[in-house]
Amino acid sequence: MCGAKRRSFDMRKKLISVNDLNVSGESVIVRADLDVPVEETPDGVRVVDEQRIKVAVPTVREILDRGAKRVVIIGHMGADGKRSTSLLQPLLENLLGEVVSFERKFNLDRGMDGGFQEKGRVVLLENLRLYSGEKENDPEFASVLSGWGGVYVNEAFGVSHRAHASVVALPEKMRKERKQVGVGLRFDQEVFNLDKIWQIQGYKVLIVGGAKAKDKLGYAISLSSRFDRVLVGGRLPIEAQGSDEFENLGDKVIMGKLREDGLDIDEATISRFVEEIEKTKVAVVAGPMGKYEEADSSKGTKDIIQAAARYPMYSVGCGGDTASALARFVSGAQFDWVSVGGGAALEFLDKGNLPGMEALSV
Repeated sequence: MCGAKRRSFDMRKKLISVNDLNVSGESVIVRADLDVPVEETPDGVRVVDEQRIKVAVPTVREILDRGAKRVVIIGHMGADGKRSTSLLQPLLENLLGEVVSFERKFNLDRGMDGGFQEKGRVVLLENLRLYSGEKENDPEFASVLSGWGGVYVNEAFGVSHRAHASVVALPEKMRKERKQVGVGLRFDQEVFNLDKIWQIQGYKVLIVGGAKAKDKLGYAISLSSRFDRVLVGGRLPIEAQGSDEFENLGDKVIMGKLREDGLDIDEATISRFVEEIEKTKVAVVAGPMGKYEEADSSKGTKDIIQAAARYPMYSVGCGGDTASALARFVSGAQFDWVSVGGGAALEFLDKGNLPGMEALSV
């Protein structure tokens, strides 16, 4: 069976943890995942879920407590990059217990002048995706960013499958300049806990759902050779209709059926999926089975998540939607690991590496 094949990528051995970096007296760039969900309210824009930022706090605190001169937090908000990260300044100050200076327009000279030392030890830069060079992985844009520090720490596992400047070109440039680069505390845990999936002998099941059909269906196909069963729910069965690739996989992939309204998987699919989960040693849940936020279309997601929390030896959730569903239907502690990455976690499981890891590996 597929679950008996042990697959160890050994990537963790090639990464340097922030614990092993010399940060004393240094200006340290921390690439964090700032892309938190927000909503408009009568009082302004409000952060709905702080989790992605909260996971970076221990790394920033560790760096400051070990005598860093300054921590420069960089990241993006939104796919289009139109929202300013200044929204996060009060939240970061509250979580860190530090004054956080915000820099709306940054350049190389401003980064190196050390002027922020008077305002506080933490600087938050503007949304990187306001600059085309970020998504283009532009070396020149990376050069501007590199002027902000002598040490680089990636604490954004969830975006490290993207070959963007702050994830790839920046650490590559800093390595060439013989500056220190490494990963944060949470990033290191992500690699360890996801790689653990392949260290456990026995039956393994991957459950994929949600609405991001193109990426999820691709992972369902490629990972079917590494899991004993791949269970497909959410909107994905609709998008996969007529696909020869899935038909050629036979019973390796079980394509769920949706209710007539298309908002949840049907009862027969729920029973079939739970049956698979009951006999597995490892369950990986990546996405909801339906529109779980509404009570009348939540049963599929609820039953699958509760089964994954109850039966397997090792249960892993991947991505923000899965984490939200977990918070709604079970205690987070009932899963052995909940990854901040959806696509990043699946790509790591598939390839054993990510562009952001490759840029750091020694």
